[in-house]
Amino acid sequence: MDDKQKACLAIILAFSVPNKRVSRKRKRWVKQWISKRRQYTHLNVINEVQLSDPKDFNNYFRMNIDIYNQLLCMVAPFITKKNTNMRESISANERLAVTLR
Repeated sequence: MDDKQKACLAIILAFSVPNKRVSRKRKRWVKQWISKRRQYTHLNVINEVQLSDPKDFNNYFRMNIDIYNQLLCMVAPFITKKNTNMRESISANERLAVTLR
């Protein structure tokens, strides 16, 4: 076998081997349960507790509403994240509530 025949055989073999690229199903950037975060968040409970009775809020967080709001004003610039086109960020109020709880 001469060099031309070996080269032709190599080209034929290269094109006859199936391509191993497998197309994968694209995943979503935001999972379904995360997109329903506003509906099932505990902030709804916190807002109800704030409106109903200050003692309940004090029992839930172990601090009164005024101190909670002061603390939120102090730490909000450090824990606030930006919203993106892909998803909405978690608010500073929610971050603080989860941390304290």
